[in-house]
Amino acid sequence: MPAHCGPGEEGHHGKGHGGHRGMPEESKSVIHDLFGQHEKITRAVKLTPKGYTAETTSSDPAVVSQLKKHVKQMKTHLNSGLGVRQWDPAFREFREHYGDLEMQIQNIKNGVAVSVTGSTPGAIAAARNHASVISKFVKNGSSEMHATHPAAR
Repeated sequence: MPAHCGPGEEGHHGKGHGGHRGMPEESKSVIHDLFGQHEKITRAVKLTPKGYTAETTSSDPAVVSQLKKHVKQMKTHLNSGLGVRQWDPAFREFREHYGDLEMQIQNIKNGVAVSVTGSTPGAIAAARNHASVISKFVKNGSSEMHATHPAAR
């Protein structure tokens, strides 16, 4: 789910705010839309021995479309070597371990299924922590947007 802006970074809000540096405007728009519609989203996470699986769904077809688009955009962004929410310790840690993570994405009827596995203990912990933070985004929406989240280790 959404990665968002925060203190101390340049981004779409100008100097001193953001975390979207280098992120396309379309990606930012999708993030804002999902935060604003979080109450229409359901998320189920299952921890696995090496990470987690999650299904994020909605009964609203427009939200489903945005969910699918967002997950694909974030994977592309991370695969290109860019960070997300680098002011947030949990996201910084996730990015630091990204090379030791394998992410599989599957579009499902009402959303997206994601499986993340780590090849090191640190990557596994970072992945599980990331899953927890994304679940907080879904639960709390915009009120969670600017919160910082501790790293797993």
